[in-house]
Amino acid sequence: MSSAQIVQLLITLIGIALAMLMFLFGPFDLVWNTVAAVVIFILAGVAAGFAYAKLQAGRKG
Repeated sequence: MSSAQIVQLLITLIGIALAMLMFLFGPFDLVWNTVAAVVIFILAGVAAGFAYAKLQAGRKG
């Protein structure tokens, strides 16, 4: 497993954990906690994709 994949996996797992914490223990009612959790999950996925692409690009060139 390359370092880019490890970084992508870690960012994704941290994003899932933060989203679950927001969903379960967030300061808002259930609907807004759900919306915030989905936004966190999407942002974590985007960040993981960018990190993977940047690390792969740095590795190739």
